[in-house]
Amino acid sequence: MLQHVELVGYADWSLSQVIVVPIFWNKRVHEKEEVLEAAQQACDMLTDAGIAAGCDTTVEMSPGQKFKHWCDCAGCQAGAYAPR
Repeated sequence: MLQHVELVGYADWSLSQVIVVPIFWNKRVHEKEEVLEAAQQACDMLTDAGIAAGCDTTVEMSPGQKFKHWCDCAGCQAGAYAPR
């Protein structure tokens, strides 16, 4: 079974089949926590289904920049988690 990969940098992308990019606003702490929790649950469900999933919780880039980064690295099937 493939394992969950918690991404702390961008070097580990090749280990994952799916990258979840949670969209949150740092100033809205409560929303940020909810979005990160939902994104982690999505990663866990994917991992339980045998899919290697990573959750990009880094804050160095905006969500749009993250999507572009991951699409440039591995091709892209986009999905988003946001409070709305």
